[in-house]
Amino acid sequence: MTCALNKLNPLDVLKLSCSHYPGGVEALAARLGMSAAVLRNKLSGGVSTHHLNYPEQVSGILDCLKEAHVPDWDAPAHAFAYRHGFMLVKIPDASSTVTSDELALLICKMMSEVGDIARVIAQSLADDQQVSSAEFNKIDVEVKEALTAIALLREKMHEIHNDGVHRGLVH
Repeated sequence: MTCALNKLNPLDVLKLSCSHYPGGVEALAARLGMSAAVLRNKLSGGVSTHHLNYPEQVSGILDCLKEAHVPDWDAPAHAFAYRHGFMLVKIPDASSTVTSDELALLICKMMSEVGDIARVIAQSLADDQQVSSAEFNKIDVEVKEALTAIALLREKMHEIHNDGVHRGLVH
């Protein structure tokens, strides 16, 4: 009997992601230095003698999935965060310096992304006051884009603050 995977259960999502690794669980297990049977037992969650530990094994699995360009390699991390009431947002690279004009453009970009959320929601609810799966996927994309724009703006502000602290201009 096969149990249905729960897309919100981090272990189920990790198991599914591992199955998409090039060569499957067998290849991933070899890469991690363990047998396929041991990895399968660790991913099953029902074997009391085999457990994944986060720092080495789960993080290592995610690193391997990312390196192999497995689609949605980060889905287990998102499922884990969601299970505990959080959403993950990839922190954009904000290492370049920014001018006042560029900062104004970043703010405009962020506001535009928030406006896109409102537009897609309004379109979704316009006809039937319901949100289909396809409509929700569009909303989800817009929310993620807006959160990324907000995260980039936050990172730029953090960079400007740190520069001021380093130069002794702010405390």
